[in-house]
Amino acid sequence: MGKMKTIEINFEDFLITTGKTKMDILVIHAFFSNYSGWSDNIPLEKVKVAIDNSQN
Repeated sequence: MGKMKTIEINFEDFLITTGKTKMDILVIHAFFSNYSGWSDNIPLEKVKVAIDNSQN
């Protein structure tokens, strides 16, 4: 399977993207670790590995 097309959507002051280079890993980690409820205290390294291993 080849690389998937990057999708970007602007929503108010936010950019929603599937492009890894534009993702703010620290913000994503903070959300998962502090606010998601299902991944409280997830290690930063685990978030990085999950993003690195995603298909896009």
